Amino acid sequence: MWRDVAVECLSSADRDAPWEEGGTVTGVCLSHHTNVYLPTLGRRNLSTRTISFLQPTMLRTYLMLVLCLGVVALTSASDDASSQSEQPRSFHDFSLEEKNSAMKRLALKIDADQDGFLTQVELEKWIRDIHNASVEKQLQHRFSHIDLDQDMRVSWEEYRSRSFAILEDGMLDESQYPADQLEDMRRALTSDEVRFKVADGDADGWLSVGEFRAFLVPELFPHMHHHVVEETITDLDADGDGQLSVDEYLAAHIRNSHADEAVSSREYEYFFSHRDANKDGMLDREEVKDWVLPSHFDPAKAEAVHLVNECDSDGDEKLSLEEVLDNLNLFISSGATSYGQQLESLHEEL
Repeated sequence: MWRDVAVECLSSADRDAPWEEGGTVTGVCLSHHTNVYLPTLGRRNLSTRTISFLQPTMLRTYLMLVLCLGVVALTSASDDASSQSEQPRSFHDFSLEEKNSAMKRLALKIDADQDGFLTQVELEKWIRDIHNASVEKQLQHRFSHIDLDQDMRVSWEEYRSRSFAILEDGMLDESQYPADQLEDMRRALTSDEVRFKVADGDADGWLSVGEFRAFLVPELFPHMHHHVVEETITDLDADGDGQLSVDEYLAAHIRNSHADEAVSSREYEYFFSHRDANKDGMLDREEVKDWVLPSHFDPAKAEAVHLVNECDSDGDEKLSLEEVLDNLNLFISSGATSYGQQLESLHEEL
């Protein structure tokens, strides 16, 4: 089929995904904060719709990666108008013919056995591989940005100075943040320092590349899981009793000022039907862990299953080129194309 054919965003969250499984969004999961303020760049708001479909704990992971993108954005903003005119067109500006051509080329890459069809297994492997590559690229970029003296290790002072607006005395420069963000930024600074110390496995005061990876994506490292749970409870436990009530749980979903009532109502019911396993009206540490670090959910597999189920018009459990192109917008808004970025890159190669 393809033989004649020679990397948070998160638009896939806008489709109907299974709520019980936390949605089919691939990529780094967001957490309980719903915005981040970057000096000069301003607040980055996440949509209520997106928040509702995401497992609610890996926020700071995402925000750290957003900071990486922020650095790129600031660098780009410093260029003059003439250099901006040389930037390639956005994929969304491409014609349908151009989009189809890029999708055909991408399908050829995904089709590992070159039989002319995309299977769930092929899609799952592709989604996982490009996600891992994207995360690793961003991590390496972030590390090199923070490692000021390029000695392949990062101190807390280096991280702090490159991630927050810091005064000479080491305190947060509150003048750089809007008033409604100050408390979040104070908490983030304190929380990051604690996480930094946990990730510093040899306790030498520095993070190697490997330790820095655990710091930024702790959900991928079992030795960090306890801290992820404690971090979540600390952030949400308003009354300090060491567990989460339904109201504290809902705070993870409604901190966005634009959160709708449907999200609150749905999550309220889900708290009692699924989250509160022992039915005592509270989430203890084990229940919080099941919530924020679900062992039963594989985002790449869920994404692949969703694509096949939605696009397989003839019921043969695999996708032909025609079925893929008939559902081009769904693929553009999925992890299979990195939400369009993979297609844009392929088009630029022509």
